[in-house]
Amino acid sequence: MKKTSKILNLPITHQYYWTDSTIVLSWLSEISGNWKTFVSNRISEIQSLTDVNYWRHVPTKYNPADLISRGTTTSDLINNKLWWNGPVWLKSDTTNWPITPPNIYQKTDVERKRVVFLIITVQELHVFGKFSNYLKLQRVIAYSLRFINNIKNKTNKLYGNISTNELERASLTIIKHIQAITFPSEISNLQSNKPLDRKSKLLPLAPFLDNNGLLRVGGRLKHAELDFSIKHPAILPSNHHVTKLLVQYEHEKLLHGGQQLTLASLRQQYWPINGRSIVRQVLHKCLRCFRTNPKGTVPPTMGNLPVKRLQTAPALNKILTQNRVLLLWIPGFSDITGNELANDLTNAGAQQQLTRPEPAVGICNSLNGALQDWETHHR
Repeated sequence: MKKTSKILNLPITHQYYWTDSTIVLSWLSEISGNWKTFVSNRISEIQSLTDVNYWRHVPTKYNPADLISRGTTTSDLINNKLWWNGPVWLKSDTTNWPITPPNIYQKTDVERKRVVFLIITVQELHVFGKFSNYLKLQRVIAYSLRFINNIKNKTNKLYGNISTNELERASLTIIKHIQAITFPSEISNLQSNKPLDRKSKLLPLAPFLDNNGLLRVGGRLKHAELDFSIKHPAILPSNHHVTKLLVQYEHEKLLHGGQQLTLASLRQQYWPINGRSIVRQVLHKCLRCFRTNPKGTVPPTMGNLPVKRLQTAPALNKILTQNRVLLLWIPGFSDITGNELANDLTNAGAQQQLTRPEPAVGICNSLNGALQDWETHHR
């Protein structure tokens, strides 16, 4: 139209555009980004060069272009006023023009771009909460993974008893799943080589992802001569059911050991957040420990103190009155205590006792025994 208006060199106040295609009018009524690439490019160009409000619908019987597209003879075309002059109402006032039906702009899905949103959400398997024993959960997951493997691999199927590798793979799958549920932002940041959030609970642990995608503790034991799982234990959430099952499993494996022993054994492979609190909760609910260690019993009454511990006397009273001293020697390579009774406090007296070939009183196994022998010898 811009080129035509320049060629005509006439003052044009309004420009009207006619089409008999209702689909084109529907395309023009929406933004160009809603359509596929081919249509979107042309609709965008039309919307930038023309005013969409001046687009009108022309019925097929008033469209001169349909004479050619539908086919006609030259003799009919010569005498056809629609072809040479256009519709009669086009020369009259705009109020006499055909009214565009309001439903002509109804939405159409022809050439519409289909926008597909892919939202990946990791949902927690509710099967975890149905187990009260970690070993049973581990074996169920192992059999499930074997079933998936046998469906995918028709030639390399697994049969027989569950192997150790399958159990380890099941444990890896369980821990990896609960980590994806509990720490999604931390895992996403580590995969993108981004720093963790300052409010993250894992920030003091310096976590990293191993080759299996498992979230592990960083720490400072990289060069220690220890197993990889001990240097970098896998991180467990604090209040997850699987974490409590693992604590219960370690507690029973250690024959119902205490809190410190259970936590220390668990940290050989895993690092639960707020581990002491979780271990305390699990052990507090252990019925067998409650039965074997009942509370509310009366402690045994302590016996009377011996007479010598209740008598008042100056320190070293007996030794000073007799002007003698008890020599004790404790070799650094042995826990045997020797004792000798010296006549005076001079160096010569001490050397005399030390150079004797055999102690006179004998050798005692402890300091208490030495004191008892000395008292018996000088009563």
